[in-house]
Amino acid sequence: MKSISWKQIVPHVVAVCVFLLLTLVYFSPVLEGKDIKQDDAIGSMGWGKDARDYHEETGEYSYWSNSMFSGMPCNYTFAPQPANVFKPIGEVVTLNIFGASQRHIGCIFATFVGCYILFLALGCRPWLSVAGSIVYTLGSYNFIIIDAGHMNKSLVIATMAPVIGGILLCYRRKLLAGSLVTLLFAGLNVYWSHQQVSYYLLLTAVIMAVVYFIYAWREKWLPYYWKATGVLAVVALLAVAPAVGILLPTNDYAKDSMRGGSELSNGGGEEKSSGLNIDYAFDWSYGKAESMTLLVPNLYGSASGHNLGTESQTYTAYKNYVSGAMIEQGITALLQQYPGLDRMTAMNYIDSNLVESEASRQAAQFVASAPTYWGDQPFTSGPVYVGAIVCFLFVLGIFVVKGPEKWWLLVATLFSLVLAWGRNMPEINNFLFEYMPLYNKFRAPSMALVVTTLTMSTLAILAVKSLLSMFSSGKEGEQEKAFKTLYISFGIVGGIALILALFGGSMFSFVSPNDAAMGIDAIPELYSAIIADRTEMLTSDAWRSFVFIAAAAALLFVAGYFRNIKRFYVVGALSLLFLFDMWPVCQRYLNDDKFMPKKETTEIAFTAVDSQIKAMAGDDAHYRVLNLAGNTFNEAFTSYKHSSIGGYSPAKLSRYQDLINVHLSQMNFNVISMLNTRFIITEQGVVENLQEYGLPGAYGNCWLVDNVEWVSGAQEEIEAITAVDKQTAYIDKAWLGNVENPEQYNNSQPGTITMTQYKGPGNIIYESNCDAPKIAIFSEVYYKTWKAFIDGKEVTPLRANYVLRALPLPAGKHTIEFKCVDELMIESHKWSLYLSIFVGVVMVAAVAFGIYRKAKR
Repeated sequence: MKSISWKQIVPHVVAVCVFLLLTLVYFSPVLEGKDIKQDDAIGSMGWGKDARDYHEETGEYSYWSNSMFSGMPCNYTFAPQPANVFKPIGEVVTLNIFGASQRHIGCIFATFVGCYILFLALGCRPWLSVAGSIVYTLGSYNFIIIDAGHMNKSLVIATMAPVIGGILLCYRRKLLAGSLVTLLFAGLNVYWSHQQVSYYLLLTAVIMAVVYFIYAWREKWLPYYWKATGVLAVVALLAVAPAVGILLPTNDYAKDSMRGGSELSNGGGEEKSSGLNIDYAFDWSYGKAESMTLLVPNLYGSASGHNLGTESQTYTAYKNYVSGAMIEQGITALLQQYPGLDRMTAMNYIDSNLVESEASRQAAQFVASAPTYWGDQPFTSGPVYVGAIVCFLFVLGIFVVKGPEKWWLLVATLFSLVLAWGRNMPEINNFLFEYMPLYNKFRAPSMALVVTTLTMSTLAILAVKSLLSMFSSGKEGEQEKAFKTLYISFGIVGGIALILALFGGSMFSFVSPNDAAMGIDAIPELYSAIIADRTEMLTSDAWRSFVFIAAAAALLFVAGYFRNIKRFYVVGALSLLFLFDMWPVCQRYLNDDKFMPKKETTEIAFTAVDSQIKAMAGDDAHYRVLNLAGNTFNEAFTSYKHSSIGGYSPAKLSRYQDLINVHLSQMNFNVISMLNTRFIITEQGVVENLQEYGLPGAYGNCWLVDNVEWVSGAQEEIEAITAVDKQTAYIDKAWLGNVENPEQYNNSQPGTITMTQYKGPGNIIYESNCDAPKIAIFSEVYYKTWKAFIDGKEVTPLRANYVLRALPLPAGKHTIEFKCVDELMIESHKWSLYLSIFVGVVMVAAVAFGIYRKAKR
């Protein structure tokens, strides 16, 4: 057995140290005890708040949460977590085992390391691999999503590069090493759970497999291709296996969520749609021209709320506008108070210093989050920027890189761009939405640019590798060809940047579809200033991109002209150019100003309105709130403090989304009352007694109805509840088989039902006392995991009024208990444990076999 070669190991150790250093420097405020306030992460604290509290109090998990949307399953709120063999591996990869947070330091460090593995798999030397890791990891999107708090997405993105690296190793006849790398990071990909990013990675892997199949067929190595592909298929199963405890319940829930489509008819029948509504799914489609932000970051005005600074034209215009308005208000007030004054005299009474100070304050506040973005997306936190140098090298790679890698990287880049365009490329994307498996389960097509960022960065680094080899080649004409392709690539990409720098201001309108909605176009001077600043942002960043492209081209020219320069220095200089290009752009969206004392990053303040509601509710803890003072159905902060009929979830129950679309968004107070909405928050305060306004009040936790109307299908049912009251229940005829003698429940005999014990979000007890059989309606959302018991005997609950639970009750006094038990989740968690043990044994055996084989050699 050979001794350990430290000469081979040291470069990798140094590379890891470089990644750690870069990560710690970027997130240095963390070392001072500070952290980032990630809005989406804070908002998610409202998801399943009651289920989380229940777990902290009892140590048990609830399979239901009443925090938002009048109640929903725990799958996307606060679910019990199954065993997974990849969890401890993830804690090592993200440094979580050493106390680093996976929310920023951990995921960025993992991205560095994962990308390094990819470039090593591609045959790059360690220092070029470090350069590639720097330019990919410092892509703007990786930091924008950290600022927003999309942590699962960030972690899954970190696994993309090494998974591809593992697949490459397998096809490059390093089957054992490739299998282990693929298994390790594909397992983490599935464990960290962001299905949409995983889906894009799967599409990339399919493109790779097709390209390698073509090469295998042409070069006569199909037997090995099928062997490698078969091994990779087994590896994929092993990677997925420990996550069955999440995947099976999630897949089961998805059928009843927005991702599974709506049961309502769509103009021509009752057939249930199979996925999201296409208009909803294609929100956040990247514009075709907007894709040029890959080259020029501020081409489309940066973020929706961008800090323009006090030197901007917008600041001056807004300040002048406010000053003029304040002066005019002051003059008008003085003339009204003193009719004999003329305007000039009145103006002398205006405190100019006070006006100047207040106008400056308001202008500074406005430009701190100015509406500079003018693209088609509803809003954005920033552009996807892969780097000006990467764009240049990517085009160079098309000319100089040979073999299958160029083709699958090019195809994946183009395909991901088309996907990202969404509704802006309807000819292709509408077809894919209808026919490509699973594609209609996802929204925000712009997310496909995670593939674009990776593939462009990869081909860019391969271009450097190939070009430097061509410069060093003794083959006739190779060096001339290298210089020619360098000139052509610089002419194409540098030329585009230069044209944008010189003429960009006259090539675009800089007018946003959202300008009118925000009202900024109503103030001509201010609007002109905003457009002028948008123009300047494009021009300055285009010049910036051109300079970096020219610098990179000059560096490569020098490397080719003076061939005695060590490649280490060339790659080192290129790495510095990558840093100088990418780091400042990332800092625009995630910088030291975003950090604050850790305690403040997770605080959700209770307002005077919240305290008022708690005081008005008294001992009644089981009510719901409708918050009209915010974005009712797209915020979860209310759910942190109260049970809400609103909330935020991209995977809410499909029927509840229908209820929002048809009734709640239209302020149907009959339906709002049906959900036991006791308090309504408005801009003016809290409204409790709706009857004072001629509206029905909260119907309560439960009630008995005198009549049951049986309806045919979802469309008829949701229309029937338009005027729903406490006397009538509307139930789909599909439930008739679960009701014995349904006519007996149409009676006006007296009866009572009350909630007697709220054991937890997933366990509620009621008492009923009826003179005749009755149908009870509960202001709780129906879902298939709820079990009902009458006097301890299990019975079948019904769904009534489109979304609520209902139960046929016999006459007399009875105890009713509802329990939420997700049997599929419980069973699949057991399988997660068994399969985690199995996969762990397989990984240990594979590593042991690799060590044994190497020792034997």
